Amino acid sequence: MSDEISSRFKAWFHNGGGRIHQHIDFKPVDSGLAVVSLKPLPKDLNIITCPLSLVVTPELSRDALSSLGLNCAGLTEKQLICTYLSMHWVLDETSHGSSKASKENSSSGIPLHFRHGPYLSMMPDQSRLRTSLHFNPQELDALKGSNLYAATLDRLSDMQADWTACHAAVMAADASLAGNFTFDSYLMVSTYLASRAFPSSILSPNPTLVASPSSYPVLLPGIDTLNHARGQPVTWLVSYPDQIATASVRDPSVSLVLHASTQTGEELFNNYGPKPNSEFILAYGFTLPGNPDDTIVLRIGGQGGTGKKWEVGRFAQGFDAVWEGVYTIFSSQANDEDVEPFANDLDSANMLIDMLGTLLERLPDGNNFATGIRPDVQTMISHYIEGQQSILKAALQYCEKKREDALKVANELGFDLSFDDDD
Repeated sequence: MSDEISSRFKAWFHNGGGRIHQHIDFKPVDSGLAVVSLKPLPKDLNIITCPLSLVVTPELSRDALSSLGLNCAGLTEKQLICTYLSMHWVLDETSHGSSKASKENSSSGIPLHFRHGPYLSMMPDQSRLRTSLHFNPQELDALKGSNLYAATLDRLSDMQADWTACHAAVMAADASLAGNFTFDSYLMVSTYLASRAFPSSILSPNPTLVASPSSYPVLLPGIDTLNHARGQPVTWLVSYPDQIATASVRDPSVSLVLHASTQTGEELFNNYGPKPNSEFILAYGFTLPGNPDDTIVLRIGGQGGTGKKWEVGRFAQGFDAVWEGVYTIFSSQANDEDVEPFANDLDSANMLIDMLGTLLERLPDGNNFATGIRPDVQTMISHYIEGQQSILKAALQYCEKKREDALKVANELGFDLSFDDDD
């Protein structure tokens, strides 16, 4: 990112009513961008304020797209935002001069409705994106045998379907625009949205990051430039003019307050909330080593994803529910009068041990990689596989203890039962 791009964004942000603390700045890093302090900063400091008028919302996106003649009926909130952002590039590439929209007094030919160009220019280019949606074929193959491999293919398929619907809407409005509205551009802005979006609930007078069925994704320019640090103490403040006695706040705005002090040259961080490495790779493009929030989804029974599924964390956190679910299956199939008191526990343990062992064997090797896999991607995959292995091994220990307890009861009742390590 050049100083010119950064200066252009700052000017655009300031002219739109935004505020960036004078003692922070943007610094180019391998992944794109970092926010750093220029001087020691105290705790509880408001570092960035974004007016709601600059927030990228589905409503703003719909209005802009409608100005080009698009029929937006049937497009989801995500499709609206992704198409709106993509159109900045499309309009610039085609130098489109639509009579349906007023234009800036510049040579770009981009309609005034599409005003987030300086914000979009701050985003990392495609070569810097590291979500699994941007893995090369060798990198994607390195995930085979894991849940993340299937999740990536599903996400790509969903995204292709979303783009197809949006492309059809653009084509119907203006075929000259559709030619430059590629899937690659849609994939890029979808990645920006997935990695940077906040739920619309953050814009309420009582902001929260907990999404609800009625919330939708929004982008907060400036605020979304900070990278993630787990456990970073932050607060989002939403201000409305009628709530404030002074006249310093002219428009509704959302601010990011950092509660930790920062030394000169240190990076400032946001907190995206607890997330597993699978989600970080799929949507953000980074991982945390030994991530304590790692999880794995276990599915039992059913065809085509119709069975029950549970999310299990490290140290077998949440595995009680899996055990109870499997135990219920065996107990419901048994005739209580003919079943020994240890039988259901033993059957449940044996079934889960077989299943967990198979899942462990299927996981790819997180330490040995084929050629063609970038070093930073190798690191991410290693972090992810370590977490999956750790969770499955802890669940196996849980089941082995259950089996030991069941065998102990059987032996006490006079049954001579034993299992070899390979059983």
